[in-house]
Amino acid sequence: MRRSRCAATLRKLTAHDLGAVRHVSDRIAVVYVGENVELADTEALFTASARGLSFPLTS
Repeated sequence: MRRSRCAATLRKLTAHDLGAVRHVSDRIAVVYVGENVELADTEALFTASARGLSFPLTS
């Protein structure tokens, strides 16, 4: 059985600038007061972010 070239890796990165996180992540979770308020694929978060909490972090 051949192993995939891309192994799944999980990293937790805390940042207030999602523009920087965009370049190193496939998925992003937005956390507010210790609760996940949004979880999305990176590009989906930047193209269709309708929530008030994640929008300022993407601009």
